[in-house]
Amino acid sequence: MKKSIYTLFFFLVWTLPVFSQISQGALPDSVIYLTPAEEAFMIDKETKSLFKVFSQETSVENIGTKQNLFIAFERKISNALSVSLLTRSPQRTSLTYPNGESIDRLFWQGGLELRYYYKMPGLIKKKQQANNLSSNYIGAKYERSWSSGKGEALFGDGDYYNIVYGIQKRFLNRGFVDFSVRLGNKQLYETVQRISGPQIETRNNFYLSVGIIAGLALGKNYKLSDDLVCPVFKCYSNRKFAFKINLLRTWSLGKRDNYSIADTWTASVSPNISYEIKLANSPLSFDQDLELGLDFSNTRSEKLDFGLRSYVLRYYAGFRFYHGMKNRISKGQSGNNLSGLYSFGRAKLEQVAFLRFEENPDTGLDQLVKYIYKEVEAQIGIGYQKEVLERLYFDLGIGAAKDIKLNLNRDLLGVQVISYIKVGLMF
Repeated sequence: MKKSIYTLFFFLVWTLPVFSQISQGALPDSVIYLTPAEEAFMIDKETKSLFKVFSQETSVENIGTKQNLFIAFERKISNALSVSLLTRSPQRTSLTYPNGESIDRLFWQGGLELRYYYKMPGLIKKKQQANNLSSNYIGAKYERSWSSGKGEALFGDGDYYNIVYGIQKRFLNRGFVDFSVRLGNKQLYETVQRISGPQIETRNNFYLSVGIIAGLALGKNYKLSDDLVCPVFKCYSNRKFAFKINLLRTWSLGKRDNYSIADTWTASVSPNISYEIKLANSPLSFDQDLELGLDFSNTRSEKLDFGLRSYVLRYYAGFRFYHGMKNRISKGQSGNNLSGLYSFGRAKLEQVAFLRFEENPDTGLDQLVKYIYKEVEAQIGIGYQKEVLERLYFDLGIGAAKDIKLNLNRDLLGVQVISYIKVGLMF
């Protein structure tokens, strides 16, 4: 177990300097930027506040990970310090376990973050960077989650404390990317059913995680050079297919309390890949997306051995229609590629397997019970995808989803709003 944890830890730490090198580039001391690619990150533009919208994975106990929409407002209070307010879109969970326990709750989350951009005062003094929110930082974050609804087993209320080291960059007036390593503590307050009746218990979780978030960012607007756009967005390149690796995923190590049994050590990974191919020379493409979430733990069996405790497998398949593609090609404004505004329709197939602690009615002690649930969902919406710089892409979308088939007595939730933001490698 320790060998696996150490290996993952060193991999996470190794990715930080790699990202720093890519995002900053090899800039000489006497200039702020040299190329359109470096200008795209706007380090020479003053920006004292940003309104940010982004999608991020959040974990739901025994349900797996969900993509949620976050909104944040960051404001500088000095050359080096900033303060942020953030909130998460409501998330609903509804299901009934075979033992009769049911959950139908709405989850909320909000918080406050203080950041110290420690390089900023020196860069401003040397006139190597404008006073903005694009640099390395050390931060402290507090978040509070709470839930409302009905059910015998209530969970999700808690306090989250994080110490963060990260690198944030603004991108072309409307975007941002933020890489961070987080050391955190979750204090969850749960109502647990016991023989003597419901009891509120506190569970402490400690974790080390690494991840990248990216999304929309609105701040002081600037007119950027016309020569900047096409070198960044590969306007005239031709592309018939694309293999994509989404880097906006969170990998983590952690330790959490488990009431009546030994503490749990965990490690989680969540790769996401996709393959898209154009249909002949039409603006229509076929897109396949595969998400995998693996949760390793030492409490996957009664013997407390370290191994796979749960998994989440999601497969999406469907079509995209790129609006205005033929018109742009005929006017010489674009190559025949996979970039631009599109509409999509697709199906989602999901399977989740997990071990859940339940009270044994004969002994009154917790025991591990294995569950598997499956879901089929139809989705429609609109999105916008662009190839960026060398071998990079971003893809964002919003739409509606409807459950078609479920098992494990889960309740059909009706039409739900879905969203996604992806940034990664394109081959």
